[in-house]
Amino acid sequence: MKISGRTWPNSLLRWGFVAIATFPLLAGLVYAALYSVGLAGALSDGFTWRHWQALWAEGVLWQTLGFSLYIAVVSIALSWLGALWLVWLSRGRLQKGVLGYLLFLPLGIPAIAAAFFIFQWLGSTGWLSRLADQIGLIQQPQDFPNWVNDPFGIGILAAHILLALPFFTLLLANIYRQERLSALIVLGQTLGASTYQQVRRIVIPLLWQRSRPVVLVYLLFVLGSYEIPLLLGRSHPEMVSVFVIRKLQRFSLDTIPQGMAMAVLYVVLVLLALFLFYRKRRVI
Repeated sequence: MKISGRTWPNSLLRWGFVAIATFPLLAGLVYAALYSVGLAGALSDGFTWRHWQALWAEGVLWQTLGFSLYIAVVSIALSWLGALWLVWLSRGRLQKGVLGYLLFLPLGIPAIAAAFFIFQWLGSTGWLSRLADQIGLIQQPQDFPNWVNDPFGIGILAAHILLALPFFTLLLANIYRQERLSALIVLGQTLGASTYQQVRRIVIPLLWQRSRPVVLVYLLFVLGSYEIPLLLGRSHPEMVSVFVIRKLQRFSLDTIPQGMAMAVLYVVLVLLALFLFYRKRRVI
């Protein structure tokens, strides 16, 4: 017997996997929501909005969310555009030769290792500052601009780009070959398209359309990253994950519900973004 073209065992297996994968996440979200309104946890004394009000009154709620979104969008945008440029220059042949092997190396670097590497390079006493001092660009290493723990998150952006650029380069190169963009470009040239028109009307639309779901998932990954902003970021502004962990690990129990509230708000916003993205698609 079949239901919608699928057998009962396959349907039960599919929904069973979905339940196993989502139940712990939903249970954690419900517990965090109850904790944030005083219905669970060590401070549970009845329903209250005071923890949400305290989070709002602190004045860093939207700054934290905005800074996290800024880091995610800028790092992903620069990485995708950089990957597009490399793929266009190589015509999708980046996976061959020495460069192809080099592109795979950053994919195996842990986030904390990438953060430490950027710290050693871009810090006020890092390798670049010492190099600038040696060639006479600055008087002493401390004169070098500090791109780590800065208000604009330059160090955080650099670390995420270091990890994302090779990934998107390999992704776009693979799409370039699968979609046979070389043939489409030749066709565009035959029809009189300029190089600018080839990139704007053929290459970018196809690569973006095929890579868009992966870009969204990676953006959400960067949005919730912890190790890189912990090492390279400032105490203000800080990214969502660092803000939540700081609230949960303080000695005062009053800050734990605020961390739970921020986590709930973040998850709700992420689910809303996913809903808006997939509203015209059949996810299951």
